Amino acid sequence: MIGTPAATYSLTLPGNCAEAGLDAAADPMFDGVLSKLSALDLAGASLKATAGDPRSPPGQLGRRPLRAAVLHGWPDTRRTAVLITQGVLGGCDSTDGKPLATRPGLVPANEKCHAIGLGQGFGFVCGSEGGRTTVHEFEPPLGLRPVLSFREPRFVSAGGNGALAIRGGCSPT
Repeated sequence: MIGTPAATYSLTLPGNCAEAGLDAAADPMFDGVLSKLSALDLAGASLKATAGDPRSPPGQLGRRPLRAAVLHGWPDTRRTAVLITQGVLGGCDSTDGKPLATRPGLVPANEKCHAIGLGQGFGFVCGSEGGRTTVHEFEPPLGLRPVLSFREPRFVSAGGNGALAIRGGCSPT
């Protein structure tokens, strides 16, 4: 799908429909989509391209919260996902993208955040181009606790066992 134009896909679950705009060319985190989808119950599901409306007014979790949840969030149950977008930590329904709860102001609105496995749970790696990188641990019901911070950008990758791999040194600043 690399180099293909942006599209909105309709993921049809038995009795439900969910939409996620997936753009592999513009989103470097696209490779995480399949692992996120595998956490959902997809028995009897089908996927088809649809027309999507990018002009819809944005909510606290953006125009397409389900897209953001699939690409950058964490499936905390079979039917809900947690994400940070535009500086807002929130939960959304993974069947229709409807925001369930939000908490703004926990991270700067200009930072991009991506969910990762962290310890026994999950967290988020947040940063802005050329700026700080911060690793936050998720604290239920809707909180964050910073666990690492670097003055300069760092590549942070989840190891799959709760540990992190950090390019550029592990010493926090």
